[in-house]
Amino acid sequence: MATKRVKSKVCVGSSDDSEVEPISKPDKKKRGTTQAQKVSNPAKKAKKDSDSDDDSSNGNSWSLSAKRFVTINSFRGKMMVDIREHYLDENGEQKPGKKGISLSLDQWEKLKEFIPQIDAKLAS
Repeated sequence: MATKRVKSKVCVGSSDDSEVEPISKPDKKKRGTTQAQKVSNPAKKAKKDSDSDDDSSNGNSWSLSAKRFVTINSFRGKMMVDIREHYLDENGEQKPGKKGISLSLDQWEKLKEFIPQIDAKLAS
């Protein structure tokens, strides 16, 4: 049986060329997200929205200014104090931005120890 190759197709045929049938190679998988992956999971989004609502309604968030907030939340099972700027998304909802810092409880306690010294330097 004779085999002929073409750039993107493989032709398989017998000794008689009139019966040659092209066989397509399988397409290589493209990297990146597929259309199915791009569709957001409504349950996941609802959970995320409810988590952010819980912070403010349960007293876990305090406003420092119009766009800056202190929030207590859990990250990888550890409690964190988050001081962060927020922004308005295209729907007009306030979301946490990139500018900010998350402090572990140890770091938070250390920062509180420095407050009298910082106040003294600011007063002088």
